[in-house]
Formats: sequence, structure tokens, C-alpha cells
Amino acid sequence: MKNVLQILGVFFIGALIGFILMGFGLSVDVSMMAGTAAILVLAYLVTKHNNKGKK
Repeated sequence: MKNVLQILGVFFIGALIGFILMGFGLSVDVSMMAGTAAILVLAYLVTKHNNKGKK
């Protein structure tokens, strides 16, 4: 259950970043690419943190 919440949290934070950038007047393409990049970076950090906890 914890993993599901982490995945949802990462997704919503990335989407929120995209919508915030869109609110500042950036184009939809740029905002969604930044949101996607944020999702990927956060997913990497969460995975790295989880793997460190298992060792």
C-alpha cells in the first residue's frame, strides 16, 4: 500500500508542477514536459530511497 501511495504522490506532484508552470503562462507542451521530467526524477529518487532501505 505504501508503494501505491508513493506512486500516486509522485504522479500528482508532477502534474501539479505542470499546472503551476501553465499558470505562469508557459505553453502546454513545455509545462507538460516539465511535469513529466519532474515525475521521472521523483520516481528515480523514490526508487533509490526504497532500495537503500531494503539493503
